Amino acid sequence: MMARTTENEIAALLKWEQVISDIFVRTEKFPKTLRHSLVSRIQNTSLDVLDLIVVAKYSSGQAKVESLNRANIALTRLQVLVRLAHSLGALGNSGYEAISRGIVETGSMLGGWRKSVQANPGQAID
Repeated sequence: MMARTTENEIAALLKWEQVISDIFVRTEKFPKTLRHSLVSRIQNTSLDVLDLIVVAKYSSGQAKVESLNRANIALTRLQVLVRLAHSLGALGNSGYEAISRGIVETGSMLGGWRKSVQANPGQAID
């Protein structure tokens, strides 16, 4: 049996796919000196968030909540890395604002999703 997909799940996944595309396009333009360190870390962390969202989508109960919590932690880690890239001059103001906005919006969506799971622990399963 698979957990029922909700609008929260679909919206969060689609939003993160958009953000991750933007992250990859923008980080490919970083200086070569940062590509093997900061770019790798930013890209890998953004992929970790994607993995955790997918795991949460196909989990239920406490496992879903744990995946969502881990995704929020990874988003916080990613925000710090993006801020560092901006302070180093590798990411301009508009790129920083766009990625940060996407991180915050996704975090809010994951928080709402987590609250809905916690409010309905016995949610129906297909």
